[in-house]
Amino acid sequence: MSAEAIEADLQAQAAAAGITVPDDLRPSPEQLEAMADEKVERFELERQVQAFQECLRAAGFEVVDHGWDEKRNQPDFDTIKTSDGPTAFGATPFSDPAYLRCYGEHFALVNAAWARQNLPSIEKVREEIRGMLQCAAEAGVERPTYGELNPIVVEALMQVEMGQRGSLDDETAEALVACHKRYQIVTANREEADRLFAERLR
Repeated sequence: MSAEAIEADLQAQAAAAGITVPDDLRPSPEQLEAMADEKVERFELERQVQAFQECLRAAGFEVVDHGWDEKRNQPDFDTIKTSDGPTAFGATPFSDPAYLRCYGEHFALVNAAWARQNLPSIEKVREEIRGMLQCAAEAGVERPTYGELNPIVVEALMQVEMGQRGSLDDETAEALVACHKRYQIVTANREEADRLFAERLR
């Protein structure tokens, strides 16, 4: 898939999520170079994640780099807002203009392309969802579908990684975040996600 097609898809996803993308936001020359042959190599992804992290740090974020996650086959890092900005993270870091700009300039296209290149099979996704549902049940959150569980996992991530208040007790929130980091749930598109997330797999 071309850089233009991926960018259009990301714009559509942002619009559907209510995220406003600035008209002047453009990918960096280095990111476009990585996308030139419509295939992203690991060294190109790692180069761009470093550029993304440097941009975030310059914008007042704390970035904890955990290196390469071999199981998920992707970079692993956490981001925390450490300085006052025009907006708070809210429900997603993309609600912060500085985060959104860094992501769009340095990482969005290569990240989306890498994910598409490494999509797991449908049965593998089902296996990961089953594992996630079981893990959550062991943490005290029993749900039959991932669609019902996902909002609770997002709340746990907000509590644990961004320090926001939530309805979950700390132990449960931390356990759900650990489950989230353990299981990789990646789908090809929204239609596939909607179908899999509605399946009763527990």
